[in-house]
Amino acid sequence: MAEEYIPVQYHAEFYINSTLSDPIASFSASTPFGAMSVGDYVDGRSFADAGHVARQLRITGLEHIFWEIENSHFGHKLMVVLEELDAAQAD
Repeated sequence: MAEEYIPVQYHAEFYINSTLSDPIASFSASTPFGAMSVGDYVDGRSFADAGHVARQLRITGLEHIFWEIENSHFGHKLMVVLEELDAAQAD
C-alpha cells in the first residue's frame, strides 16, 4: 500500500541576540529554506521592514522546532539568532 504524505509548512524567524526577544522578521514557505550555519553572514537589508538593524549580521545560533497537526500538515520552524556587526567586524 502506498504511503500518503501530508504537506509541510516551513517557517523562519530571525532574532537579534536571543530567541527570548521578539523576532525582527519572519518568513513562511511551502518549500525548505536553504541551509544556514553558525558563522554565516546575513545582509541586514533583508530585513528592511524590521526597522533599523546593522547592515551586516552574523548567525550565532540556530534552533529547529517540528510539529504535526494530525491529518493536516507538518511544521518546521527555523529560529535564527543574529548578532549585529560594525563595519570593522564585517571585513
